[in-house]
Amino acid sequence: MKSVKSSWFSANLFFSVLIFGGILFVYLSNEFPPQKVHILIFIPLLIPFFILFNILLIIFYLFKKKYTKSILFLSILLFAGFKYIGRTFQLSLHKKDKEQINIISYNVRVFSAYHNNSHPKIKQSQNSINWIKNSGAQIVCIQEFYTNNRIKDLNTVQIFKKSYPNSCIIPYYDIPPQKIGLAILSKYKILKSGEVKFKSSTFNQAIFADIKISKTKVLRVYNIHLQSMNIDQKIFSGTQIEKELLFTSIRKYKNGALERAEQLKQILHHVKNSPYPTMVCGDFNDVPYSYVYEQFNKHLKNGFEEKGNGFGFTYSGKYSFLRIDNIFASSQINFVEFDTHDSVWGSDHYPISANVFIEN
Repeated sequence: MKSVKSSWFSANLFFSVLIFGGILFVYLSNEFPPQKVHILIFIPLLIPFFILFNILLIIFYLFKKKYTKSILFLSILLFAGFKYIGRTFQLSLHKKDKEQINIISYNVRVFSAYHNNSHPKIKQSQNSINWIKNSGAQIVCIQEFYTNNRIKDLNTVQIFKKSYPNSCIIPYYDIPPQKIGLAILSKYKILKSGEVKFKSSTFNQAIFADIKISKTKVLRVYNIHLQSMNIDQKIFSGTQIEKELLFTSIRKYKNGALERAEQLKQILHHVKNSPYPTMVCGDFNDVPYSYVYEQFNKHLKNGFEEKGNGFGFTYSGKYSFLRIDNIFASSQINFVEFDTHDSVWGSDHYPISANVFIEN
């Protein structure tokens, strides 16, 4: 009888350690650079499911007797993973401040420039352009910015010039009459601007502008577009999974994650040397549980986590449960309000905006 009890105890202990250790490993998996162990690229994607599993286990053990230690350990684990709940869902109260600055980040998908003129997405591109023009924001960061000086409706440099007389536009594609790249538009004077050069040859970019907000305040704004996730939206064909596309997408996602980790190093190095309060806006192409997000979050505050509401999903394509666009800020900057404008159509991303004020 003792032998049976001893075996049951050993098995129970083994599975308890396995469960607790597994949950903790998943929670900490985004702390390690993915370049060293490639499997760590994919494990953080499981974090929201393990948070749910963690909560369900606590509820399960609450209805069992003699499991107080398990409940205690699981509660400690949930506390360790609590930050991920705030990255997934937020409820915030907004307040107004006289000195607040409104900043927008928006991946416009080249304003749908390559659709036929009869395509309904052309109307959507005009929605995007008009929305930016009428937004009232003082600073706008645009990813996949497009301009064509031979097409009036797409000559966005001229269209935005009246609302935003100051700009930093650095293209990765520049063959007249077209330009595609990143843009920072500003109602304030731009003192200096430039590009953070990525080591690898890529269409993705990072640019910055030092913007004079007032006589005594200068704000450095980064606009970044990190390596694409490269997930093929045709993976799920009806009720079936296209296996070949799935494996190809997994390989591309891995390569993209490794590229983003390298791009992260260069951006953070540049940010750390900024002489001014700093904001980093853009399309990060990574989820809030990833290594890249974790590293940014260690050095900067995230607008959604500070003042967001709901789930804040920013991708409007097939996988519309993704929050991959962000606005981060240094410690001298306080978020007053953060919004995801999910009623704005014209791209496969929704624009996001933040109201902030800079401490003296």
